[in-house]
Amino acid sequence: MAVEIECKVQIAQKDIDSLFPLIDAFMEGVEFQHIDKKDAYYSTKNDSHTLFRIRQVEDQTIITRKIKESRNDGIEVNQEIEFTAPFQSSIHAFLLLLVILL
Repeated sequence: MAVEIECKVQIAQKDIDSLFPLIDAFMEGVEFQHIDKKDAYYSTKNDSHTLFRIRQVEDQTIITRKIKESRNDGIEVNQEIEFTAPFQSSIHAFLLLLVILL
């Protein structure tokens, strides 16, 4: 199983422009590509907490559930459970029914 690690940092607004040359140098040779994606987030009627997300990318559907853990050292750990399926409009209808029943 693959592990994805993201590192996010807070940067003061005044410092952002000076960091672009460093980012460009680091990403030299990396080929960028635009990905058209559409997200739908699902939660129960009585709670705005997201249960899962459906992302449509081209002809695939990616269903993702995130389990967040906040540690006392300021680090947030997110476990993602996801799977892909061929895109079908019936997936949305099916999952919407499940959420309504919760």
